[in-house]
Amino acid sequence: MARALVAVHAWHDHPLELFTPVRAWEIDWHLVKEHADTLLSEALAGERERYPDVPVHRVVSGERPAEALIDEIHGSSLIVVGSHGRGAVGRALLGSVSQAVLHYAPCPVAVLRARDR
Repeated sequence: MARALVAVHAWHDHPLELFTPVRAWEIDWHLVKEHADTLLSEALAGERERYPDVPVHRVVSGERPAEALIDEIHGSSLIVVGSHGRGAVGRALLGSVSQAVLHYAPCPVAVLRARDR
């Protein structure tokens, strides 16, 4: 029997406040969460057909991505995180999710870079 896959899509509003005149109270968070859920659905599209025996638990979170992932890793046998490779400036502003997960993970971690398109 296959273990459950936990697919996490997380974001945080802090960078929005730094770079735009929009304030957190002006944002329709229900719409943002709905959009994030759609993005996660699209990312998983087709995989259920390819792997019908793998149960999938979907998590959409407004927490910082590293915190959302760390909240979900207990009991995991493998953690897979993506890396945008934003460089020093991106890490300084947003933090490195993969670095945070590597620091707290109780199991092996695979860090995958986005494919060049």
